[in-house]
Amino acid sequence: MRRKISHLIEILIVSFSVLSFSGIRAEPAPTPKVPSLVDASNAAKKRNATANPEKKSRVITNETVALGAHKGSPSHDNVVATPPADHTDQETEKKKFWRQKYRTQSVLIAGLEEQIEKVDSTIATLWLDFYASDSAERREKILAPRLNGSIIDKQDLQTRLIEETREFVSIHRAARIDGAMAGWFRDIQ
Repeated sequence: MRRKISHLIEILIVSFSVLSFSGIRAEPAPTPKVPSLVDASNAAKKRNATANPEKKSRVITNETVALGAHKGSPSHDNVVATPPADHTDQETEKKKFWRQKYRTQSVLIAGLEEQIEKVDSTIATLWLDFYASDSAERREKILAPRLNGSIIDKQDLQTRLIEETREFVSIHRAARIDGAMAGWFRDIQ
């Protein structure tokens, strides 16, 4: 193993000495100059200005794309498209409408959850009274009907909560289909 390493070292020394005596010098290749983004932008502006100076720039925004979507494609004129004057009013009204529906539904769901918690505590209290009562008559005539009624109320509330939660999801989905932005509902609890 040592022999191979010493032999490789000798070969390397001989090759370096041959290269140094032959006059060949290894110089690094020059690094090509990469234009900066600012330079590229300025060059593109100059080309556009000299190519067609009377052509107006087209500004593409969310509103212009939305307006062009009604036609099937973005606007192809060279003039900057502006949304209709009542566009922002429609957008504000749409936002208010969906936020109100979303808020109403979330308040309804929160109220149902609170009612379920109250009924749960009532059921727990009735069970304690039921088993603590010594009177069979009191258990059968007073506590058992209340307990059964509370259990039925809880089941009804849970069923309604499931329905309202589905409605909540469908309101959110319908709002998104209608064009509501995701952030419209973020601050509503």
